[in-house]
Amino acid sequence: MSLTQIHDQAATWREMELPDSWPDDTSLDTFQRLSRIARQLISHTVQRVELPDNLPGMALPKYLLQEFHSLPNGNFSKNIAGGYIRSFDAVMLGTVPRMRRAIAGRFANAGVAVDIGCGGGHMARALKDAGIAEVWGIEPSPYLLQLAAKNHKDIKLMQGLAEQLELPDQCADLVTLCFVWHEIPPRYAELAIREIYRVLKPGGHLAFIEPSPVQMQHSKWQLLRRYGWRGVYFNILAGRVFEPFINAWHKRDIDSWLPAAGFDIIEHDTGMPLRTVIAQKPAS
Repeated sequence: MSLTQIHDQAATWREMELPDSWPDDTSLDTFQRLSRIARQLISHTVQRVELPDNLPGMALPKYLLQEFHSLPNGNFSKNIAGGYIRSFDAVMLGTVPRMRRAIAGRFANAGVAVDIGCGGGHMARALKDAGIAEVWGIEPSPYLLQLAAKNHKDIKLMQGLAEQLELPDQCADLVTLCFVWHEIPPRYAELAIREIYRVLKPGGHLAFIEPSPVQMQHSKWQLLRRYGWRGVYFNILAGRVFEPFINAWHKRDIDSWLPAAGFDIIEHDTGMPLRTVIAQKPAS
């Protein structure tokens, strides 16, 4: 099977009528619904995600059904997920889009790129804008997938998981992930890195952007002295959002993990607020 035989689901997700989850359901008492949303946003309490009974698509692993980023119902709501996608780059003070563009420009000659955990499609958009002919976005949340399908009609999309890519062997020149690894439990990350190695062509590249551990390892005073008010801002932000697997991710020794999975590390930059890594699958 080749990548050309994989069905592009973008049109299907674009046209599909997704069911309302509780933050969207206007049939509920408006005051109670808005009060619940406000309480969770202010108090940063987290609950298990409540999926509508008739949600289309694949069965989702339990680890995804958490209120990541302290968002009411996490990534499973039309309104909340849409607001998150629209506001993310601003909350990150423009640092992430600049890094997306830098990575995309560096690999503009790639023939096929796969963006895992594509969310609303920002990284995939950067790859396409850089001139990459064929860009695929993989995303488990139907709500985020629909946003990507509606906003980026020239991106190929499919529902899927990093640890179980329904893609053929050696089909991609480039695989990207943006703010995804720290949202995957360690044992699933082990499966995902093997999957990425499998789908990359020999000589292909893996590039990812993650939150930097620096903003969590130092005091506000140390960050203020070194990075100014932005250092304090990102420290507070990191402490205010719910990221259940981020500590395990920061404990991972990337410089030994990627070579153990068969990759050569080309760059590993732990800056602030972003960590960026570029690795390559050996050509032979």
